[in-house]
Amino acid sequence: MSRWTAILIPLLVASLTTFAANAAASKIVAKLQGEHTNQNGVIRLTQQGGNVLVELRVNEPSGGKEPAGIRRGSCSKIDPHAFKPLNDVVNGQSTTTISGVSVAQLESGSFAVIVHASAADSGRYVSCGNVGRGATVTDDVDFNGFGGRNGQ
Repeated sequence: MSRWTAILIPLLVASLTTFAANAAASKIVAKLQGEHTNQNGVIRLTQQGGNVLVELRVNEPSGGKEPAGIRRGSCSKIDPHAFKPLNDVVNGQSTTTISGVSVAQLESGSFAVIVHASAADSGRYVSCGNVGRGATVTDDVDFNGFGGRNGQ
């Protein structure tokens, strides 16, 4: 075995192991459920290096901007302060890249995603989904089938 082979094979194995570990834990899809509304949807979290891509899709958007955020706690006992603000849900969709947290931390902690009725009515939640302990995690939801007008 050449000296280069002896160096490159362990590096390749380490890289593939890291890639496989990240790929296996990189996505979870959880359900968003209406809070006194019919707005339901899905949450997808994807690890992207040191950041997390948070994607929301809802089935009955308000037609305006709906503020969203990750909160500590669960939908039944939510912290009133945003842990990580998310981009507004517009036309049933929101995509935000957040830093300072991993998918594994969100999965193992107690966190929920909240969608508000509007900026003016921020005290009223229209949907909520647990993403940490107690989450309704599913892989049988068509993520792209949610969101937009009429699921578009």
